[in-house]
Amino acid sequence: MIVDNSKVDRQVDEASLYSRKILLATVGLSPQVVTETAYALMMSVNSPFIPSEIVIISTTTGAKNAKEKLLGTANARISWLERLYREYSSSSLPTVDFVTVTNHAGIELDDIDSIESSAAFADTILETVREITDDDNSILYASIAGGRKTMSFYLGYALSVLGRDRDRLYHVLVSPPFESNPEFYFPTRDTQVTRDQKGLVRDTSDAIINLVNIPFVRLRYLDHKAISQSLGFEESIESLNKSYDHRLVIDVAGRKLQVGDTEIKLQPIDFAIYLVFVHSRCKGEESLSGPRVRYDKTWGQKILKECELMCPDKPYPYGLPKRTVKVLEEGVDAPYLVSHLSRIRHLLKRNLGTESHRYTIESKGKSSYRYCIEIKPQYIEII
Repeated sequence: MIVDNSKVDRQVDEASLYSRKILLATVGLSPQVVTETAYALMMSVNSPFIPSEIVIISTTTGAKNAKEKLLGTANARISWLERLYREYSSSSLPTVDFVTVTNHAGIELDDIDSIESSAAFADTILETVREITDDDNSILYASIAGGRKTMSFYLGYALSVLGRDRDRLYHVLVSPPFESNPEFYFPTRDTQVTRDQKGLVRDTSDAIINLVNIPFVRLRYLDHKAISQSLGFEESIESLNKSYDHRLVIDVAGRKLQVGDTEIKLQPIDFAIYLVFVHSRCKGEESLSGPRVRYDKTWGQKILKECELMCPDKPYPYGLPKRTVKVLEEGVDAPYLVSHLSRIRHLLKRNLGTESHRYTIESKGKSSYRYCIEIKPQYIEII
């Protein structure tokens, strides 16, 4: 028996910290991918992973076939899964849970051969991964080696949406001529003869399995509804896409900002100051110089001009307190501007969290007199 460990994921052993060590696999009509993946994980040189639970997602046909092949029948002396654990592990046999795909009417599906069945399979995968990753006592290793390509794609995406730092995604590469051989389940320790698809005699102890760790982007730590709500696959992806919608919509008449689903109402004077920088950015200016003297009337007039645009139906003092207008007419200094920018910044951070930096107005470089807003003009819409 030869095992190629050159591509085995070399990581710190985290599995021992969790009571539920789960191997999740999508399976079509070749359940061998389960034992092949489990074997490769067991044989990892640096951090062997012995699943305590195996979860198999499949159709009714695939699940029935996997039960017979992996768990055996009443006439079988020993199942393939039991053989694997007897040869390579002193641990107890894992519990095996079969999750069969059902359509929206609750009817189990025989195949994934339509748009409707494909959508149902995506929802099933996402919900299964959600249930596993919601348990703090679990660690999840998922295999995309089995089933149709869409199954693998959906499982990989589900890991991206919900996977935690400790969860892993794998694929197994089986050396020819054992690849796709329905009689091969894992490399045996001792010589065991089988025939390949061409009828040639092969020794299963000569088989090589490469376990490939697939890096994936972890989106779980973003603030999106797919985590907090039981959304389906399509709705989860839509929620994530919205969280990446960085457009800034400015409703001048309503004196409010819109970022994705979040609406932010500003005080009139703060909104006017914000508009000064937005209009400057839309003109292509990278930054704007702030007040340099104690009574900067130019800056005061900039703010008043925005107040006039905000309230075309309201004459002087534009719906502002008269004392505020008087301050602006006399001119403003740097501390006045900084105090309002700070108030805007806190409001945006409270509403937008870590994404707020795209929309706040910050000092630029080492100079405390120049300020800029990060968002590019093409992502700003003024209505």
